[in-house]
Amino acid sequence: MRRPGDIEIRLLLAELELAAGEIDRAIAEAGIAIQLAPDDLRGMSLLLEAQARAEVGVG
Repeated sequence: MRRPGDIEIRLLLAELELAAGEIDRAIAEAGIAIQLAPDDLRGMSLLLEAQARAEVGVG
């Protein structure tokens, strides 16, 4: 990734991974986004949604 510290790119990537059913990758990207911006609600929401899907096995 050319701009690893760009939160918007991380969040977009997490959304795309989640939509594609790549749950583990979505969790990883959302986790990085939260590390970069701990108060970002979008990042937290994406992480929670991805974790919920992982728990129930929905891709």
